[in-house]
Amino acid sequence: MKIYIYILCLIILCSCNFINPFRDEGDTIETLIELDRFTQVEIHNIFNIEIIEDTESYIIYKGGETILEEMSYSSLSGILRLDHSFMNWTKNFKMPTLEIHLSILESIDLYASGNISSLKQLNGDEIIINIYGTTGTYEINLNINYNHLKFYTNGSVGGTFAVSGVCPTTTFTLNGSSNVQASQLISKEVYVAHNSLGNAHIYVEDKLNVTFYKSGDLYYKGNPKEIEVKYDQINNQDASGKLIKE
Repeated sequence: MKIYIYILCLIILCSCNFINPFRDEGDTIETLIELDRFTQVEIHNIFNIEIIEDTESYIIYKGGETILEEMSYSSLSGILRLDHSFMNWTKNFKMPTLEIHLSILESIDLYASGNISSLKQLNGDEIIINIYGTTGTYEINLNINYNHLKFYTNGSVGGTFAVSGVCPTTTFTLNGSSNVQASQLISKEVYVAHNSLGNAHIYVEDKLNVTFYKSGDLYYKGNPKEIEVKYDQINNQDASGKLIKE
């Protein structure tokens, strides 16, 4: 009897494409997707993202044809939202690559594990990066030339986040087990709220302000004229992080 129930469930699953967990990602294709202008990006599922500064707004999709069929995207009110409903329980599928072309990037909201990188330097006034999640691995590698970077990791986010380039004022709010590699990001002022078990590496020239909430350390390069270090113990957390000169 149990065998018949299993077979029946399998038939039901395989008869419904939108919930079929055994589908293959399909043949690899490349296609261009034209979009209205956007400056903000929201990512809600697994993708490999390459951001390219351009005069036009569009995506070049490189990946499985089946995933593209189940991918949703929109660029309303200046926000590009990306998602897909593809799943495969029998193997790890290859992440599709999205080349995102836009004139200026103002914010990234990342809700799912994946990779984000910039092929060339991105330019602008202020950029806000928000990373949300409780599971998965997040990888970011961006080269920027902005006046202000605001970088937030929320929840129990884990991963490695590399930022390089030039940014006079930088703010990091770190949670989870975030590891930040920003010693190649030239900043005059850096503000860090360090509530992560991971370590962070920065470069600062004038002013450094850091508050430790957990055991993650902060390594810094440069010779800031002003350094302020605070410790704030919340909910019996081990606020024992160290500020270390590299």
